Amino acid sequence: MISPQEPDGEVHDDKQICFQDSRGEIFADKVLLKYDYPDRKLVPAQLILAGNVKIFNRLPSAESDESIVRQYVLADRVDFYPRTKEMRLKASKNKRVLLYDKENNLEVSAPSLKIIRDRATKKESIQGFGDVRFSLVESEFEQLRRKFSLDRGESETEKPSL
Repeated sequence: MISPQEPDGEVHDDKQICFQDSRGEIFADKVLLKYDYPDRKLVPAQLILAGNVKIFNRLPSAESDESIVRQYVLADRVDFYPRTKEMRLKASKNKRVLLYDKENNLEVSAPSLKIIRDRATKKESIQGFGDVRFSLVESEFEQLRRKFSLDRGESETEKPSL
């Protein structure tokens, strides 16, 4: 799948491909789905999202039954492996993957990240590759702010506007 492009090759945010479920949303300019065929059954093996990938995850709120957006990610490419629930986030050359997790007060900037969700505990573990920093510089946070309309430390009760 490829998002519609402007004559200059740009894809507007509101024209990106979007996947949404109760846990969050993922936006990308391009999506490729690879399948395996074990035992004569078609099984998704890898989902590749490329171009201005934006992810935000919802987590249950302790104060109410509602889910609140608490995790924000920007990357150039994401490879998701459904069988293992592994997600590899990558940045283009001289760029960085940015992750801001308000729930756990975590900021990560790295050329590449691997996120694995444990099937039993549903907890995520994050592994960074390359020059990993656990604090975003102001220009990196500004990128997140522009894409997700957020501020550090703000109390958010609804989804940011894109």
